[in-house]
Amino acid sequence: YQLQGAFFVDEEQLIEGNPSVVAICRAHLFINEELASLSKLKGAALQTSWRREDGKEYQLGELYDASLSDGEDYVVTLEVPRGARGLKLDLTATSPNGAELKLEPSFFTVSGVPEARATDDLHLCGGFQIQALGRSGEASPGRVVELQLQTSLSTDFSEPVLCTTGATGCIELGKLEGVVALRATLKGNSAGPSQPQRHWILSAAHNSSFTEAPLVCALDGETSIPVPSPCSFALTEIRLEQEQVVADLTHLVT
Repeated sequence: YQLQGAFFVDEEQLIEGNPSVVAICRAHLFINEELASLSKLKGAALQTSWRREDGKEYQLGELYDASLSDGEDYVVTLEVPRGARGLKLDLTATSPNGAELKLEPSFFTVSGVPEARATDDLHLCGGFQIQALGRSGEASPGRVVELQLQTSLSTDFSEPVLCTTGATGCIELGKLEGVVALRATLKGNSAGPSQPQRHWILSAAHNSSFTEAPLVCALDGETSIPVPSPCSFALTEIRLEQEQVVADLTHLVT
């Protein structure tokens, strides 16, 4: 079992004393590296920790019951205590076999946006469009973004491709048929060395461009496999011990 995901907090709102800071968590559960339903988890909880002024250690804050649902964000409203200089977010849950799962913690600076050297970030919009935006939501044209794709026929990401944002800070990605995950890195510029990286798992409905057929056992020679119509199909050779595709055999299908 593996818990993956990310936290998001708008650091424009993360100012000491603010009673209504919105924190967002999107989590995904994997079983044997396959995406599974979050409903299998029990006791999911979000723990906040705050670093005080001139302090290095984080002190435990509020503990929230986290209601996790597939394809939906978990949203909670936080109150920033006076004197806080840092926020740490942890998400934990219990797997079906009783093991504790932890999402990698995220750290945020309180009242730190005005001093930040680079605050541009990447966002995935509807219609599969990546947009680079600045501190106040302004477009960031001419930014170089490194893209990597993972398809339903592979367990690894593709070789990186460099793209440049247009006048509106956008990169149009097209339909991305058969793509199940996307990784994007915003390369640094004169504003600073920051290189934010974002990793998105695309929706289950979109991932269904390819589905695994039932296991078919057959002797050497010709084999008939029922194929629904209409559909697109692919036939691949897989090395089970390596869990990876080693050959595309679609051309052998008649």
